Amino acid sequence: MDDSDKTIILSKDDAGALLGHCPICGSRLETDQSFSELLRCPGCSYTQKQEFSLTPGSIAGNKYRILSQLNQGGFGAIFLCHPLNNMQERYVLKVLRNASTQSILRFKREASILSAISSKRIPRILDYWDNDKNFFIVMEYVDGKNLLQLKTEYVFDEETVLSIAREVVLGLKNIWEEHNVIHRDIKPANIMLDENLRVKVLDFGLSKQCGCENDSLMNITMANACMGTPGFMSPEQFNDCKNVDFRTDIFSLGASMFFLLTDQKPFSGIAVSDIHNSTVKNSPPPAERFGGCCSDQTVALIRKMMQLKPQDRYPDYDSLLADFDACLGSE
Repeated sequence: MDDSDKTIILSKDDAGALLGHCPICGSRLETDQSFSELLRCPGCSYTQKQEFSLTPGSIAGNKYRILSQLNQGGFGAIFLCHPLNNMQERYVLKVLRNASTQSILRFKREASILSAISSKRIPRILDYWDNDKNFFIVMEYVDGKNLLQLKTEYVFDEETVLSIAREVVLGLKNIWEEHNVIHRDIKPANIMLDENLRVKVLDFGLSKQCGCENDSLMNITMANACMGTPGFMSPEQFNDCKNVDFRTDIFSLGASMFFLLTDQKPFSGIAVSDIHNSTVKNSPPPAERFGGCCSDQTVALIRKMMQLKPQDRYPDYDSLLADFDACLGSE
């Protein structure tokens, strides 16, 4: 529950060079058709065991060839792959294994939610399936860097932050108004700029579709559960993450904007309880904490987004967008 997310980005040329080849004759290794746990060389019949993590050159779901591993955690891994019928295309394959029932349900929920969403600001779900205890999602590959990475390389000015955040608002407005979905983990590490500087909102692992209380797949968040990233999550998320609405995403986006502009997290502490107390005590951040990094109008915008009580924040995305446009128009 921290903000140490890391996204490894490979160029298409680099990824293509990582395909697995036979150490004897150099032919490309393929998944054995009879024993899926083996990789076999079509040239000399050399075989090697295929671990869960999949290896460059192996086939997943009989449709996707693995190019490289991008990341790995305790319950799964993320790979770069291409469909067998198009070697030039690049997708991301997320694999979950040996996870708890709750983790599996959240994984399936993410696939179900994203497969129904059509937005240029959100990576598309292209395919998903399960195989024994492993679960797979194939997603659009975004070639770029997230804002947490970019923060180490660039100084974000007011106009840039406003422009990026406005795009995030449009994405959040789409998923809320058309699908009744909230993200629940908006933060700099989950906002990416692709190679064409287009904004993408990532990681819907904690997302929720409101109004689906009778759907066991959608209704898996326990009452009084605390889920999100302390330092960016709203006060109400600490108390009961199940009973929140779109205004929690507005809060988290405001906290992200504050971080990008001031180079400070709005709330801090050693333990989660410390950050919770700081959030409750210091929402919204006082104007003097902005240190003159942006206009009074933008300070007022962010402070309204980060009000302690949801009812004191923006009542809808249209009114929020109107204030964004006012701030950008005054630049």
